[in-house]
Amino acid sequence: MAGLRRRELMKRVLVGGLAGAAAVAGAGPRDSALADVWPSAYDVILVASKTLAPAPVKYRETKNATPFTITYPDRFVEALNRKPGTEVAKDDGEETLALIGDFKTFDTVSVLRYPIAPGTPGTVSAEEISEKLIIGGNITTEFLRKEMETPADPSQGNKYHFEYVTEQCRGEVVEGLGGRRECFRGENVLPTITRHHYVNVEAFKGHFYVVTASAAQTRWAEAKSDFEQVLSSFKLSEPPAPSGEA
Repeated sequence: MAGLRRRELMKRVLVGGLAGAAAVAGAGPRDSALADVWPSAYDVILVASKTLAPAPVKYRETKNATPFTITYPDRFVEALNRKPGTEVAKDDGEETLALIGDFKTFDTVSVLRYPIAPGTPGTVSAEEISEKLIIGGNITTEFLRKEMETPADPSQGNKYHFEYVTEQCRGEVVEGLGGRRECFRGENVLPTITRHHYVNVEAFKGHFYVVTASAAQTRWAEAKSDFEQVLSSFKLSEPPAPSGEA
């Protein structure tokens, strides 16, 4: 009897979770037939509850190589973290300052900066920011959010928040009939990758800092909360310059 009840309890724990175990062990110590089983049942439920409970997420900050701090999950690693000016900038002045992520799942966060062109107006629309700093190189880009935040403190510049989904190509993007863009490597059509992105943009001392958190669309529901924590933690070393002086 006891052996059967133990096996049934284990089966219910595995198949039905703690509720299933409780259905078997619910009589408790008052049931004399289960008196020798109950301690084992309790132990199984206790162990199962600890096993099933999600582990708390631990966070840590970037090192001090860059003029900002950003907090990221302990499962992430820093692949790149360098001071501005140590990289040969691209034609548009782009510099990659940091790249961190979980490279098993390809959940990634990058920090780039671009020079603000002389004569740029103090207030730049979110639409202009998205066209200059975000769109490009994708098969498709679908924006879900474009927002400009004007801080209450006038000493700080505007901030921009974006959310969008891209269909990306690991080869060459070729525009075909009807304007449809496809992904090729040589003569072969490559499968595309769909990724979901959160992006924050902030002006600081003559540059736009672009913080991008990105994951495969299939992982977005799991990665989203980590990314929200990461983006909200981003802080520049000094207060951003007013928009008109950035």
